[in-house]
Amino acid sequence: MEVIKHNRNLLKGLFIGSLVGAAAGIVFAPKSRRELISDIKGQSVQETEHLFLGATTKVNAVFKSAKNIFDGRRGRREIIFRDLEEPDQFTAEA
Repeated sequence: MEVIKHNRNLLKGLFIGSLVGAAAGIVFAPKSRRELISDIKGQSVQETEHLFLGATTKVNAVFKSAKNIFDGRRGRREIIFRDLEEPDQFTAEA
């Protein structure tokens, strides 16, 4: 019985403390609600732009790397096919 009573008192205290804390936060807030929302939006836009720029840079680096790899393989392929198309010196003499 005492445990249940203790738990009720604890919950009442937590609830009342939460209300008092919320009220104090509203009363002593350094900015108005509109200013706070505006600041949060501005920061989120800046962070989004920063993340987008970083992602764009990384994607461009990956594309450039892939292009270099592809171009390198294409060059090797052209050499192989050119060698296959040109008659070999040794077989032409025979």
